[in-house]
Amino acid sequence: MNDQYTFDAAPYVLGALSEQDRLTFEAHLADCPACAAEVLEFSDLPGLLAQLPADDPALTMTDEQLEPPATLLPALLFSVRRERRQRRWRARQRRHRQHALGGSGALTHRPVPRRRSAYERLCA
Repeated sequence: MNDQYTFDAAPYVLGALSEQDRLTFEAHLADCPACAAEVLEFSDLPGLLAQLPADDPALTMTDEQLEPPATLLPALLFSVRRERRQRRWRARQRRHRQHALGGSGALTHRPVPRRRSAYERLCA
């Protein structure tokens, strides 16, 4: 399908064409199996769109409102760096204790409970 009606199938299905454009496109559909197939593909679209919640803020917000705050990335990076430093420090402390006890630490090793990362806490 490579004609002047290439982009009319979706607006036709959604009822967004003007009366004149709709009548012209319907006349074209009778002779163009490619456009008819595309209209058939889009036929489920109105039902899918109707399932979206009407009060969803993402549907009414502008692109600027959907942008994350400018402080989010720096704060997240700071938290990740802090957690990495703490994790390295704890690992160093375990190695020093094992060395001080003079062994491999097999008997002194305790599993350290896993803490949730900053990203996991943010998404929770």
